Amino acid sequence: MRYMNPLGKALVLVNLAVAMFLLVLALVIYTGAVDWGWKDPRKVWSDPVAPKTEPVNEREPSQLDLRIAALERAVDNRERALARVQLAEKGLAQAEGKFAANRLFYVDELAYLEKGSEKAGFAIKEARFTAQKAALKGDDPYGPPVVETPPADVKEPYVKKPYAAYLADLEAKQKAVREVSARIAELTDQTAKITSILNGQRKDGKVLLPGYYDLIEIEADNQKRLKEEVEYIRPLRVRALLDARLLQGRRTNLEQRLRELGEKAN
Repeated sequence: MRYMNPLGKALVLVNLAVAMFLLVLALVIYTGAVDWGWKDPRKVWSDPVAPKTEPVNEREPSQLDLRIAALERAVDNRERALARVQLAEKGLAQAEGKFAANRLFYVDELAYLEKGSEKAGFAIKEARFTAQKAALKGDDPYGPPVVETPPADVKEPYVKKPYAAYLADLEAKQKAVREVSARIAELTDQTAKITSILNGQRKDGKVLLPGYYDLIEIEADNQKRLKEEVEYIRPLRVRALLDARLLQGRRTNLEQRLRELGEKAN
């Protein structure tokens, strides 16, 4: 029972909110009613010169009047559109009769641009223009344009051979590029091998396999040490040579003395 009092108050508030909403909706509908053909039409002031609002001097059309006027305008537009459709259908019938011939003409021109002509060779053709308008064969508005080789005084065209010939040249150039690329890759591989031989192989700053430069440095270091050792040994060698000469002289003297004493020298 203790929950009934708050529930009742809540229902009263909801009922009040719904009632206020319906009241506002009714006022909006009453004041903004759509004019479908009232007995006394709505009137407004309309004066393009003086911006006045009173007194009213023009009737405002109802929705029914507006829709009737729109229907009448649509009927008028339909008649004008049908007249243009009939003209378009007549032109379409004439164009359809020329479609096959025009298509064959353009197919031949595309084939000529692609492969050229075995008998006449190849030359760029252009459409003939007269008074900013392309000349048509037989002056037929639905016929193909007149294409012909430009006069000799016209600048030489940049296209000098058929599309197929350019494709063949492109394929030859691409083949040459592939061959050169393969040769470059081969030389690059050889250069990498030679570089590895010259510089050796290292990992984390450690020499795994010494290269020619490493061997040259080792040999240069060994030669430097050898020269240092030779410089160190040279005075010792000279002294040893002097001692050897002195000993040789003493031996010679001793042998001579022994011979003088009648002893046999060994």
